[in-house]
Amino acid sequence: LTQGWEAATQRYRAQRPAGAVRGFSAVASDAAKRDLAYWRDRLIQRRYREARLVAEPEFSARIEHDGAHAYFPLGSADPDRAAARARQISQTILADGWVAAFEQYEREITLAIFWADNPLAVTYTTLFSFIGTTPATAAPEIVGDRLRKPIGVFEPDVTLHGCLQYWLDRQPGFACVAVWKTVAEGVAALARERGALALFNRTAPEAAQLVEVLKREHPAMPVFPYRIYEESDQIFSSISGVSGGYILRRRLPTALFDPLHPAARLRTLSAVEAGRHIQDYFQSFFSNPSADSEPPAIVTLTSREQEILNHVSRGYLDKEIAHLLNISIWTVHNHVKNIYEKLGVHNRTEAALKLLQK
Repeated sequence: LTQGWEAATQRYRAQRPAGAVRGFSAVASDAAKRDLAYWRDRLIQRRYREARLVAEPEFSARIEHDGAHAYFPLGSADPDRAAARARQISQTILADGWVAAFEQYEREITLAIFWADNPLAVTYTTLFSFIGTTPATAAPEIVGDRLRKPIGVFEPDVTLHGCLQYWLDRQPGFACVAVWKTVAEGVAALARERGALALFNRTAPEAAQLVEVLKREHPAMPVFPYRIYEESDQIFSSISGVSGGYILRRRLPTALFDPLHPAARLRTLSAVEAGRHIQDYFQSFFSNPSADSEPPAIVTLTSREQEILNHVSRGYLDKEIAHLLNISIWTVHNHVKNIYEKLGVHNRTEAALKLLQK
């Protein structure tokens, strides 16, 4: 208070005993980052690991360099092994730059899809990049008697292509047909996909050009921007000038397309139709039923029925729900039948809408 931060910093450094925690300064020296003790002090356990296709616990590290940072999973719960991995990643960044590190090591990202600009409506989730071959697990099947709606993605960072395609291909009712680096690669291919929608990274150098081309050549196609963040706190801080308000919803990696879930059964999906479903979805969170109104039917469901309805609303098939809950598919069928009767609905989409409106 009397002498300022600089004086306090200098006194702390002069009086710090040997062996004290390193890295008090805002920017650690390159020499400090070569010390395993430096990284052992910085090991963290991150939340939101649903997209991490590794069952075992592990440490992560936030690695900073040249004004930028990223979170890297370290593949081990052993502090020494995790610290060695963090040091290895840091040395790669120091020697060869961020791009080289992203090509060699998996990293954590936040994917945020902007469904509307004003009011701002966003769903977001935490994902992890893949190095090498993308995992080959089965994607969701068709929804009812409709083929899954195709998604085309424009992303300049090729180290994220596998991750984006894998998880967007697992949005119930939708299928990611490809991820393209440039406008030239993707526009012609996207035109061949009837009823498709497009996603593009709003920070890409070609973003404005892409929007102009798609609006001119495919005016009815739903087109939505997204952005990649190092952490979710950056979403709100990166936007401004929104007078209509904000709603940011963290979702599971398989539920990013919740705003369009009811549209998955439509034969075709236009920009107008997509906009209507998105508006209905986000407005449902602000509904304010009167206190004396009849309680919703959702409260009459048993705990098991509510659990199954949650899975139904995310687009899981009966056999997938049976596997998740370790029960027979016939038991799931019976629960779904009871849910329909209690809610007064006739199909899965209507049941999911009832859940959203509870």
